[in-house]
Amino acid sequence: MKRTTIACFGLVIFLLTTSRLDSKPILKAAFLTVTAGNIDRRESIVTFALPKTLRAKSFALRDDAGKLLPVQIDADGSAAFVLPELKAGATKRLQFEEVRDITAQSAVEAIRDHDRLTITASGRKALTFQGGPGELPNASIKPVFRQGGYIHPVFTPSGRIVTDDYPPDHFHHHGIWFAWTKTEFQGRHPDFWNVGDGTGKVEFVALDQSWSGPVHAGFKSRNRSVDVSAPSPVTVLIEQWLVTVYNVGQGSKPFVMFDLVSTQDLATDSPLILPEYRYGGLGFRGHRQWLAKDNCEFLTSEGKDRSNGHGTRARWCHIGGNIDG
Repeated sequence: MKRTTIACFGLVIFLLTTSRLDSKPILKAAFLTVTAGNIDRRESIVTFALPKTLRAKSFALRDDAGKLLPVQIDADGSAAFVLPELKAGATKRLQFEEVRDITAQSAVEAIRDHDRLTITASGRKALTFQGGPGELPNASIKPVFRQGGYIHPVFTPSGRIVTDDYPPDHFHHHGIWFAWTKTEFQGRHPDFWNVGDGTGKVEFVALDQSWSGPVHAGFKSRNRSVDVSAPSPVTVLIEQWLVTVYNVGQGSKPFVMFDLVSTQDLATDSPLILPEYRYGGLGFRGHRQWLAKDNCEFLTSEGKDRSNGHGTRARWCHIGGNIDG
């Protein structure tokens, strides 16, 4: 099945038409022109910088069929909307219309409970961010494995959970999380991934911001990587997450789409050296039913699978399997 979930458009142009009254320009109409480029587009996210002449207002875009598309405007003036469909080589002209405060019409919602946050799209759960570390799932797990600052669960459109947390074979795996494995720092080698070794750990710091809207919802959060092999614990990295869940995939073939951007800065003047290693960085732990090799498949954009894909480069990677049939 071919699926388009994100697009870089060939051309985005503003056309502003004005008239004059008493020698002062008056905005008559504003249009946005979008060109598909050389591939078909479906439920694509289009982002652009809103002109200053329109910035302080709420807008939607009306297409040539009369359908109104919500536009979400961020504080910095960047705007986004979902383009339902555009064939390869085609161009679409959309007209801006001023509307009432469209931020009140939140198709995507971030529901916050202290430092835990769940995001829904059109009423369906998409994911949950676990901020501060919660209780361990059972008493057999040592306190050193207790962790926060990760995403779990991640839901399919039908409500199935496709991530795992504290799995019995790897207590240090947590849905979608970020940790470096092989490192060098101030002559030591803290391991922020295998926290059971007691040399490094990743700590949740804060859930700084969350938002809801007609086009997307999301949050900003912070973690820190701490070297606990030092005589006194030393913070090595400060990491910020920017997670955005989009209002797409509501059609006959539903899907969930979100972006995760991790920005990491050194916390001291000392470098963190990351020698080549076979794993570490961004981690994804799939559902524990996928442990059975005949119930889990891997595929990359280059046609590689579980047998030959390790350590290779790809534009995308698919991981999937059955859950409860």
